[in-house]
Parts: sequence; C-alpha cells; structure tokens
Amino acid sequence: GLMNTQFAVKDGQVYLIEVNPRAARTVPFVSKATGVALAKVAARCMVGQSLESQGVTKEVIPPYYSVKKWYCHLLSSRGLTQCVAQRCVLRVK
Repeated sequence: GLMNTQFAVKDGQVYLIEVNPRAARTVPFVSKATGVALAKVAARCMVGQSLESQGVTKEVIPPYYSVKKWYCHLLSSRGLTQCVAQRCVLRVK
C-alpha cells in the first residue's frame, strides 16, 4: 500500500513502531500499471477539483497482472547483475 507499517509484539501486546509513506515508489508503479496518472489526480483534488471532473469515476481493473520486479541497489552498484538492476512492470495476460 501507500504506507509501510512496522509493528512489534512483546508479551502478547502489539506495539506500533512506525508508519512511513511509500508513495514515492508505489504511486508511479500503480499509475504505470493502470494508466491513470494518480499523482496528477491527487494534486488536482488538493486544489479543489473533484474526481468526477477529472473523469475518475470508477476503479480501473486492467485485464492483466502487474508485478514489481525485485531490485537491490547494492547488487547493481557493484555491477553483479544487470537483470536485477532493471525496474519494470511485467504485464501478464
């Protein structure tokens, strides 16, 4: 989702450690996967434009699955593998 939430459990009690926004990676991925410029839509909502005025009136469900490929900057910076360094959206019909 748009938030990374971390919990800890001690003696049967659940504690919330932190909540961090992860929109910088998630929103572009979802936008690319659905074809909806979510950051633009959200910015326009913040200045008073409704979703309806922007043509966003229903959920977009693509006819394919989108998978975010695993990425490790440590591997790519050392040149260990070119394949791992690629970020992409895989569309499977």
